[in-house]
Order: sequence, then C-alpha cells, then structure tokens
Amino acid sequence: MNITSAALSSIYLTTGYTGLLPTHMKPQYYFFLFTYVFSLNYWLGISFGQCLTFVLILGNSLIIYLGCAGDLLNLSFTLMGHLILILIDHAFSIPLSAMGKSISYIHEYYETVIFCMLIFTSFAILRLIRRYIILPRLSILHACPKKLLCFFLAELYIGLGLMAANFIYGESVSYPTEVLSFNGMLITIFVLSTTLIFYSMYDILEKNHKLSLQQAQSAIMHDYAHRIEHLYEDIRIFRHDYRNILSTMQQYIDNGNTEALREYFHNTILNNTPVLSDDGFHLGRLHQLEDDSVKSLLYTKIVAVLNHELNFNLEIADPVPVLPLESLTLCRILGILLDNAMEAALKSPEKELRIAVVSTELTVLFSIVNSTLPLSVPVSELMKRGYSTKEGHDGIGLYTVAELLDTVPFANLSTKYKDTVFCQILEVKKMPTC
Repeated sequence: MNITSAALSSIYLTTGYTGLLPTHMKPQYYFFLFTYVFSLNYWLGISFGQCLTFVLILGNSLIIYLGCAGDLLNLSFTLMGHLILILIDHAFSIPLSAMGKSISYIHEYYETVIFCMLIFTSFAILRLIRRYIILPRLSILHACPKKLLCFFLAELYIGLGLMAANFIYGESVSYPTEVLSFNGMLITIFVLSTTLIFYSMYDILEKNHKLSLQQAQSAIMHDYAHRIEHLYEDIRIFRHDYRNILSTMQQYIDNGNTEALREYFHNTILNNTPVLSDDGFHLGRLHQLEDDSVKSLLYTKIVAVLNHELNFNLEIADPVPVLPLESLTLCRILGILLDNAMEAALKSPEKELRIAVVSTELTVLFSIVNSTLPLSVPVSELMKRGYSTKEGHDGIGLYTVAELLDTVPFANLSTKYKDTVFCQILEVKKMPTC
C-alpha cells in the first residue's frame, strides 16, 4: 500500500474510532492511534490484508482504553464507531460492485476519491450521532452497571470478530457481489441488533434513574416541607412576641414619658428582640418553582451554601413554569454552575453568592453571580476542556455545560467577568423554536 492510501485509510479509521467519543482524549493519544493504524496499513496492509482487522481492533481498543482513563463506556462507543464505518463502507462498495466495479478496480482507479468521500461521510454521520443521540443520554449511560457494560462490549467484540472472519473469506474470493451483499445483510442485522440492545439497556437505566430520582426528590421535598413548617412556626412566634413587646410600650406612650420610653427601647427591646433568620426565607422562595427537579436541586445547593459562611441571596419574584428543556439536562447544567460559583465564592475575600430566577414573557433567566479571585485567563478559556482553576481537577465541568447546550438550540449561556465578580446567565425559552 502506498503512503497516500495508507494515510487516507488511517484517517478514515481514526475518524471512526474517535468520532463517537463523548470525552476527548489528550492529543498524544490521537497521534498514537493514527500512527498505529498507519503503521499497520503501510507496512503490513498488502501482505496480510483483512487479517490485520483483529490486530487493528485490539490495538486501537487498548490505546483508547488508556486515553480515556479506563472508561469502558468510551470503549463501547469506539467499537460502535468501527461498526458504523463498516456499514458506511458497504453502502459505497455494494452499489459500485453491482455496477460491475470490483473492489480491486476501485482501489486501482478511484481509491483517493472514495476514501475522501468515506472520510467526509463518516465524520458527518458520527458527529450527528454523537451530538443528538449520545450526548443527551450520557448522564444516564454513565450510571450503567459494569457487568451490563461488559456484556455489551462482549457482544460488540464477538460480532466484530465474526464479521472480520467473513471479510477475510470475502478477500480470498476477491469480493464478488454475492459475498458483498451477504456481508451487507450481516452488518445491517448486527447494527440493528446492537442498536436494539443499546436502546433496551438505556431504557432500563432511564427507568432506574427516574425511580432513584423520584425517591431522592421525595426525601428532599419532605425535608423542604419540614423546614417551611418550622419557618411558619418561627413567624407565628415572632408575631406573638412583637405584639407583647408593643403592648409593653403602650403605657409609656399613653403617659407621654418619652425619656423612659427611649431608655426602655434601647436597654430592653433592642437587646431582646427576636430575630428571624434569612435562611428560611431563602428556602421559602423556592415555592415559585413548578419543576420539582429544579426545586430539589436548588434546595440541596442552598442548604449547602447556608452551611458555609457566605453572603448569600436568592431572588425568585414570580412563578417559574416547567421548561421544555429536559429536567435532567437543566439540573446537570445548573448543578455545575452552582458548584463552581460556590467554590469560587468560598475562596474569595468577599464570599458573595447571588442567585436570581427571573421569568419573563418568553424566557426564564437563571442568574448566578459570585465573587472570585482574579482570573489569569480570558473567560473564553474556561469553557475549553482540560482547563481548570482548581488544582487536581480535570476541567470538564464548564466544557460539559457547553456540550450539553450544543444539543439545546433554545437555551443559551452568557458569561461575564469584571472586577473579581463572575456572572453567568442561563437563558431558556419557554417555547422551543423549530
């Protein structure tokens, strides 16, 4: 195989193996992957042909396994990408074979053109699948039990191994149309069965996640109701005490003894007046949120904030309806933003955190403003994967937010920073645009 063919083939295979990965690897692993594939194609491609498929799958799996820190979920997406490549390849080769263009003829006269078309097509298809199918389901898929994930990986490896054996046979008989058509049917059946297993697995995980979420929400809302009851009891006692205090002042007022009233006010009332905590009022404002998932999230975050010495304020003036954005996605975004804001505020001298939820006619705005230490990089750098201001962190928080928002066209995040004040406003439309 000449160097151009080996390079194009390696780009095509590297695209397939990495195109579905929800987590990007470090650049050196992409280099290792491409170099490994290129070496096999250039030095051994002509001698061993399809027999290299087994070595290719195992070697690429190892590189991506290491590049993704041993994440089996990413490894399964790698194998699914390889499967999609095979399907795309046969979608090109079967019609050409039916027109009398053999595989050897195509390689001799149209190899560069076909490879360029394959690379472009595979890249587009894989990115669409990644964006609209994988990323929106990623949070639930991460909860997949290891045994179930291993079963899915075993199914992929066995299927790809059987297809590789069939390809070796097809290569030995020069890929007649009948063999290509049979391979195409085999691949289609395997892709459909794998898709069915994937969605069945996801359906089970989603149901379990919803059940766990409902149980957690039930516990949170019970605690929330308990705190609100205490707030109302404190207000009732506060009201009763103030009536008694005012009644003690009546005698001084009726007698016109302002000097004694002034002394009584400063020495007795100011030192013994009951004070209501702001904590309960912050939690009480959450009743304006109609989405229980968002209410539960904000409740847990506010309780965490109140347990720290932060200058905190929450504003929710008007009722906030349930938004068309999936609750799980919205909670993931808000959770990351709130966690980052609280951590930054705790490290700053001012220790300020302000949250506001504003419902307008067309949109709902979630405003999170916090004090922070001076930033050493532009705000745009914070949204890139791998950057973090926290030592020992991998910097995927805000990057995850950006990727999630890419799947939601009717939501937008704006970020501002000025004079050690960091402000993020998440805008979600009440009615998604088509």
